[in-house]
This record gives sequence, structure tokens and C-alpha cells, in this order.
Amino acid sequence: MNLLIVDDEPDVLDGILNGVDLDKLGYTRIFTARSGEEAMQIMLRHAIDVLMTDIEMSDMNGLSLLEWARQNQKDVVTIFCTAYSEFNYAKKAVELHAFDYYLKPIRYEELTGKLAAAAEQVRSKSTDESAADIEQQKRYYYWAQVMYKINASQESIADIEYWMLNQAQRRGLPYNRNDFVTILFFDLYQEDKLRNWAPSLIDTAFENVLTELFTIPETTIEAITSAHPGAYQMVLMQKNRIPIDRGKVKASCQAFIDFCNQHMNISADCYFCTDSVLYRVHEMIYKANDIFRDDLANRNKIYDIFPYCKKGLNYANLAHSKETEKLLRQGKSDEIIDSMKRNLYRAAESGILTRAGLQAVQFDFIQAVHSFLQSKGIAAHTIFFNDEYHSLYESATDAVDATVKFVAFVLQKVQESLPSEPEEIAECEGKCSAVKTVEKYISEHLSDDLNRVVLARTVFLNPDYLAKLFKEKTGQSLAAYVKNQRIERSKELLSETDIPISSIAQQVGYDNLSYFSSVFHDKVGMQPGEYRRQTRKN
Repeated sequence: MNLLIVDDEPDVLDGILNGVDLDKLGYTRIFTARSGEEAMQIMLRHAIDVLMTDIEMSDMNGLSLLEWARQNQKDVVTIFCTAYSEFNYAKKAVELHAFDYYLKPIRYEELTGKLAAAAEQVRSKSTDESAADIEQQKRYYYWAQVMYKINASQESIADIEYWMLNQAQRRGLPYNRNDFVTILFFDLYQEDKLRNWAPSLIDTAFENVLTELFTIPETTIEAITSAHPGAYQMVLMQKNRIPIDRGKVKASCQAFIDFCNQHMNISADCYFCTDSVLYRVHEMIYKANDIFRDDLANRNKIYDIFPYCKKGLNYANLAHSKETEKLLRQGKSDEIIDSMKRNLYRAAESGILTRAGLQAVQFDFIQAVHSFLQSKGIAAHTIFFNDEYHSLYESATDAVDATVKFVAFVLQKVQESLPSEPEEIAECEGKCSAVKTVEKYISEHLSDDLNRVVLARTVFLNPDYLAKLFKEKTGQSLAAYVKNQRIERSKELLSETDIPISSIAQQVGYDNLSYFSSVFHDKVGMQPGEYRRQTRKN
């Protein structure tokens, strides 16, 4: 039985390994990870039976880790541990069907009991599962790994092929590099209409529908996996390397689109590639992604991946930033919308508009709007930092209509933000507003990665320009300001709380305790522990 323990505190990991007799409980292999990302990599390489994870970690929390595991078909028995007794954590843990939940500090006798119960749960589940169920789970887990690996990996094609075949052999799956497979991808649109459904219920519903619709002779459904919100992937294995009936594949795709339109009130695209050998799966995935970025045809379309030819044309943005800004200054928002509609629909009809081109339009428009707001001394975050904006921004490159809707929304918010009577505000006030916004963002996000690219996005400025502007207005570089703020916050926490120094380091953006101590000593002249003792004496 395999156990994975995840905690970003090395002392906690060592304490559990030394304080609990894991062998006696039946755990034959013990894995440890100090981050959510490291844990994910372990779970992709090994079948984990019991997961014991901290909730609060530097890169991602344990709830997100379990949510990822559930989406990737990993029915792992999970125990959460945390130093924070927050109701929302417990509620989310229940929603994700966590096995148990307890608060730090760790009491090894109690923890032994919980790990023993988790081991018994695994044994009970194993007894209940039939051989067929276990075989199907092995296939599902394998393909979930394959999809994740190919989409996230920077490895060579040869390395990916070797990894795929090696993993199949280790899992006892009868796959050969020359086996015929058909891969299908399903992209859903307007999936926000399903937001009232529980994610697990949506996945189950679509899995059942796809299983029913794709009963194609001489094929077996190896896996249906969730790629990301609103997208699914399906693998069909062709028996005895028999070519698949492509007509039935297209008919099944059309039936799925009809189901989405009629019963779910959403749209869908289907991408498929038939009769490909196993070791070329990565090519299918790469090309499907290319098609998604390249094509802006109407929704509810079926794509045969390999015959598809890229447009090979670049759409030149006709709604230039300077012209947009000029019309903004003249108060002619309607002209901006009309011009964008006219140019984009003409480009779409002539077949030269791609998602990349549509994204370029979006970026140029935002640049023009931000330049206009700066000239008026209006902080951009008053328009851009809200849920409606982010929702429209994310969907703006789905279609021309979505882009026009996004543009119209932003222009309306711009008009609402302007004073009732036109007035020219000094340019320096706009610059000061941008600097204040960045300072506020830094103060509220000290635990995040605060490089100048991230900070520039908060005010929609070029990173180099922001760095120069910040130095000009504050007398400090961005890096120096961030470091000073982190040290000042850590001094407050050290002198006013009993939070462990390692936790304080994480709260102010330092994952490495040794590095934090070194930086603190350079700035303050003493180690964090010494500073805490000195301030407590006073």
C-alpha cells in the first residue's frame, strides 16, 4: 500500500516518519513531497492509495491538490491536516469526499489511528472492486497521465514515446506502440450556464453521454478524461488494428453536439483523429491545440485533425491603438464598436482571422484604453479588477461576437468612470495613481511572486516603463521596495505574534527559510529568532 505525505515543513515530514510505525500499519512504500507540484508529479508516476496533505502550502493548497486528483480519476483516500481551524476548509474537504481532517500540532497516537483507519478503507475498497473495475481504472489513470504529460511536458518526442510505453508496461496494460487509436477532443462553449452544477456531477453526466454515443464497432473506450473546465478527451482503442468507421465517428460527434445544444443549452466543437498509431498520440494533441488557436469558424463544428490545413495568414489588426485612443478622447465609443465589428467580421468572412489575431485586437484595445485612462488620472484597476471583466476577458477570443461584447463592456465602464464635466488632470497625477496601485498590490500580496512583469500587469503598463516610473516617484527600485516591505512585515509578525518563523517566511514570500534568514540578517543586523527575543524583552 502506497502512502504520500505532503507538507512544506521538513520537520513535520521527519516527525511523522519517525513518530508513526507506518510499516506496522501496512504501508509498504512511503513518498514525501514538500509542495503541491511535487506531489502531483509523484501521483502521476505512482499509484497512491492514501494521501496525507497539509492544506496551506506555498505553491498550492491541499484542497486544490485533491481537486486535481479527483479530476484525474484518482480515487485516493485523503487525510487533511492544517494549523487553521477554518470552517470553509472543512466544508470543502467534505465536498471533495476527504476521508479525515485534523488540526496541528500533530499527536502521533491520534495520527496512527487515523492512518490505520485509512489503510483499512483502502483494503475495503479493494475487496469491493471487481477485476474489470480495477482494469478500467488502470486504463483511465494511464491516459490521464498521458494527457497531462504531453500538455505540460517540454520533453522530446522520443522521450515521451519511451515514457508512454514504459508506463503501460509497468501498469500491465497490453499496449503496443503500433496499436491503432482514435483520439477525440470536445470543447464546450458557454459552459458558465452549467455553473450551478457540481463539477463532479457535470463530469459524470458528460462521461455517461459520451459512453452511450460512441459505441462504435470494433473499438473500446479506454478513457474519458477532463482536460480543463469545459473540455474533455476520449481515447478509443481499435481492436486488432482494424480501421475505424469514420462515418460513425462523425455521426457520434454530431449527436454529441446536438445533445449539448438541445439539452444543455451550450455549444460544442469536436476534434478527432482516427487510425493513428499509439506512439503518435502527442502529434494529435499538438495539432488539436493548433487548430483551436487557428480556427474561428462558427461553433458546433467537427474537425478532422490531420487533414486540417492551417490558414497560413496573419490578420493585421485594423483597429489601431492610436485611432482607438483618438476616438476615446472624442467620446465616440459607438464609432469604436462599429469599426471593430466591421473590420473583424470582414476578416472572419475572408478566412484570415485566427484566435491569435483576435487576441492581438484585444491587447491593442486594452493598451489604448489604459493610455486614455492614464491621461485622465483614472486608476485602471477600478475598471479591470472585477469578476465580470475577467469573465468577458477570458471568453473574448472565442468568437468575434465575444470580442465585441468585451469591447462594449469596457467602453461603458470607461464612460462611467469619467467625471460628469470634462476636465484635464495632470499627467503626473495619473502616474502617481499607478505607483500607489502597485504599492497597494505589493502590500496585499507579499506572499506571491512579485516580479516586475506581474506588477506591471496590475496597472497595464510595460514592465520596463513601470520600473523606471516607480524609481522616479519613490526613489527605490521595485525589487528594493518589495524586499523592504517583506522585511518590515516580517518584523511586525516576529514581534507581535507567535507564528513559527518558517510560516512567517512563507507569508512574506520566502519559500526557503535559510534564504529568508540571510536576507533578514543583511537588512536588520540579526537573525529572525534573535530579533524576536530582543523585541519581546523590550
